[in-house]
Amino acid sequence: MNALNTQYLGWLLRRFAKSAGLWGILAMTIAFAVVITFSTNMADMQQKISALETNMASKQITPSETTAIEASEVQQESSQTLTEFYQTFPSALSIPDTLSQLNVLATKQQLLLNSGDYKLNKVPAKNNVGSKVLTQYEMVLPVEGSYSRVRAFIASILSNLPSVAISDIQIERESTLSPSVEARLVLIFYVRGDQV
Repeated sequence: MNALNTQYLGWLLRRFAKSAGLWGILAMTIAFAVVITFSTNMADMQQKISALETNMASKQITPSETTAIEASEVQQESSQTLTEFYQTFPSALSIPDTLSQLNVLATKQQLLLNSGDYKLNKVPAKNNVGSKVLTQYEMVLPVEGSYSRVRAFIASILSNLPSVAISDIQIERESTLSPSVEARLVLIFYVRGDQV
């Protein structure tokens, strides 16, 4: 009976080898090697995981304790980062200097800045009572000139004045044949404010 099973098994293997061909046998061998490698790696990983679990149990630190320690450190770092962030902004006394730089940038593009409307807003710091706030001065600035010069002026504001943001731009042209455009820029000057 045993010889019959061996002969039958040999016949099945020869039949499979003949139908699968060389590439089929090679693919089956590779798949078998991958399964063996995967199972041995999984056994090693299980041993490492159990070693780490016993190590954690021996130290007796609960995850909630480590989370509380990490949360307080993150909060201290974020408040320090926020303070450093506020220090990057210029003081309110530097607004005239920023306005003169704005005029220099306009003069380079041969644009004339005649007038501007100003509005003051305070931006309170969230969740930090007693910390500094940002003050923002909103300025509506009409500009008239060629489109390319107005566009170059806008680009120079963004690259040369980091504490100035452009919140709105409206550009109009009287006719398609007109060489100049009328632009309305809304600039926001961010400066360090006082204590809340």
